[in-house]
Amino acid sequence: MKKLISLLLTLCMLLALCACGAKSDTSNDTPDPSTDNVEKTWSPERAVNVIVCKGAGGPTDTAVRTLMKYCEKHDANFTATIENVNGANGLTGMTKGALADGDGYTMAAIVVELAMMQNIASYQSAVTTDDFRAVNICVCNPVALCVRAGEYTDIYDFLDKVTASTKIGNAGTYGIGDITTTAMMAGWNKEYTPVPYSDGESANMQALLSKEVDAIVCAPSATLNSQVEAGDIQILCVVGNDRLTNCPDVPVISELGNGYAQDLNVNAWAGLAVPKDTPDEIYDYLVNLCTEASNDPDFLAELNATGSVASAINGADAQAFLDNDAAFYAEMLKDAE
Repeated sequence: MKKLISLLLTLCMLLALCACGAKSDTSNDTPDPSTDNVEKTWSPERAVNVIVCKGAGGPTDTAVRTLMKYCEKHDANFTATIENVNGANGLTGMTKGALADGDGYTMAAIVVELAMMQNIASYQSAVTTDDFRAVNICVCNPVALCVRAGEYTDIYDFLDKVTASTKIGNAGTYGIGDITTTAMMAGWNKEYTPVPYSDGESANMQALLSKEVDAIVCAPSATLNSQVEAGDIQILCVVGNDRLTNCPDVPVISELGNGYAQDLNVNAWAGLAVPKDTPDEIYDYLVNLCTEASNDPDFLAELNATGSVASAINGADAQAFLDNDAAFYAEMLKDAE
């Protein structure tokens, strides 16, 4: 009997050891969630610096700040700081953005001048559309011809009085305002005197209000909108396809009579981009976030209320928009020196 009991105990011990071994082997076959091949998604661990290549308070700055507000709304992990780096029609700030690390912690505002300047040989632009991956185009503003309120009855009165000494301000030589004015006046067979203000649209607008110039060509903005509402500035003509919602009586250039109609559509767009070497994982995160933010009805309403025209072009569509605009200005500026 003692031998039988001893044999049974030995057998139980062997079975227990086998069971432990089997359990150990099974645990080794179970995937470790910390080391498996599940796809990881990037998320920022600190604030993202957004370089805005135009001055504070202008349409680009306002659009970017508004978009970032809604990005923060849609992702609690996302925070943005704004760094205004103005100069050279926006190229100073855009160059800084293009040279940044593609680690997701720097985004740059890009503007229409990026597509323009790379096509002007003498400008020797240090940055081109090829230096970026476009994330979003958040605003597309048709350019407008503006004067001091009450000085002209309408666009026809202004054009009848334009002479070679008429001073028309813009926000920088070869900028959107300068190039649009050149195209308009050539189409109208009018001579004029261009006056560039390299400090941007705020300086351009102040020059009009202080009577340094007779007119300006600029994009809609919160500042322009407030001056129009205050009765200080009058918009005479929109160089685009659609009338402005806050100035529905102002004609677009293609609607003009008296032989002044032109098929000219120029938009002062702005958006966000990252350096071209930014990994797909980071790029996709930023595209998805900006897509949610820019399609938010509250974002669209808030930005449109400033006098700008909000848009929600993201990812591959934003890149195609950028490439197409670069091609458009390559043709438009092929004779520029």
